Amino acid sequence: MLSDERKAARVLNETQPYACVRCGKPFGTLLAIEAMLGKLAGHSMFQGAALERLKMCGDCRVIDIYSADNETRITDL
Repeated sequence: MLSDERKAARVLNETQPYACVRCGKPFGTLLAIEAMLGKLAGHSMFQGAALERLKMCGDCRVIDIYSADNETRITDL
């Protein structure tokens, strides 16, 4: 009987997925994204649009950076 209980799958930790604010694709957990936003909110590199990009999946983040007019591009240097 104990052997069957050990082999049975069980949930140890469960949290809600976090969906990209642009496309809706889940890419992390709600707790992880909230913790990251809390830690980086006061950092000078993550103000305004940059902080909003942290709420996007990797694909949408790249699209947003390259479609923004105010971003410096390597070709501009």
